[in-house]
Amino acid sequence: MKRLLPHSILIWATLAVSRGEYSEQVSQWPQARLQLSQEVTLADLFTPGLRPYLRPNAERRNVYAKHAHITIVDREGRILPPIPADILRTTVDKPWLIAAMEIWTPPLTINEARAEMRKWLPITGRSEKELDDFLRAVEADWLRYDVVNGKTDVVRFADGWWDKDRVKYTLWLMKSWQWQAPLRLCFKVETYNLKSRRPIISYEGPIPPPPGFEGANMKAPEGGAHEDDRFIPVTTEPRAAQGTLPPQYQAMNNKGTGEAVALTSAKVVQPQTAPVKSASNKMPASTTVTEKPTSATAWSIILATIVVLSGLLWLFFRRRS
Repeated sequence: MKRLLPHSILIWATLAVSRGEYSEQVSQWPQARLQLSQEVTLADLFTPGLRPYLRPNAERRNVYAKHAHITIVDREGRILPPIPADILRTTVDKPWLIAAMEIWTPPLTINEARAEMRKWLPITGRSEKELDDFLRAVEADWLRYDVVNGKTDVVRFADGWWDKDRVKYTLWLMKSWQWQAPLRLCFKVETYNLKSRRPIISYEGPIPPPPGFEGANMKAPEGGAHEDDRFIPVTTEPRAAQGTLPPQYQAMNNKGTGEAVALTSAKVVQPQTAPVKSASNKMPASTTVTEKPTSATAWSIILATIVVLSGLLWLFFRRRS
């Protein structure tokens, strides 16, 4: 890892080339210069006009923003390369302290990922050969490129650095789970080591706007527009249609479908015949026997009743006497 170096000319030259390739939708996103204050507070997001908002079920912990070309100026005044941000997510503690901030681009094609990461190579100290080797691995198998020696290495191309107060900055390319654009560039700032972060006090209700922005509307955009947009084309580069499979997996799918059809057509439907029962298995017809009471049984009941009544009468008169 190398410390940040003054490579502004290279960064802006790379940016000038890549900016002309942005799609019409992404090129219309506003520019936002995000200056990190010494305490890195929620007000840092409101100052450049990012329109921060709360998402349902996360309003006590997270504040979001989206769809902007964000240029971060760090706590030491160094300008970082701009990021076409699909989603910016912060974790916020009292009072309006940003504990962590993540910025994700929309899913990137191999060429888009190369163009975006090249801006950061002078800062991270990673070489272009390392980047090309990584991208070749992704291109060869977008689904399993992160499996190394049987284990999943989620981040294979990443770097991080710290400032003088141990605020951490991390940059990496992560899997997007979309084969047409298999990567996202992610940037993260973590401030847990600052003295002001101890003790950590969380909000008990929705995070309010910071001082100076009390009237700001922090309601989430309507119609699910606050979700990440998996299929935004970042540049004008053609990409395969949604719902298709890459050639390697499409061939496997076609082969499996063909084998299933062949197996089905080879089956012969046997006619169903009723089983023949042998004479020994033939069940005898059931008979119902109805027993009627005989006259002897009726007379026995009458005699017993007379004996019981006689005994009761004898006991009754004996007690009277």
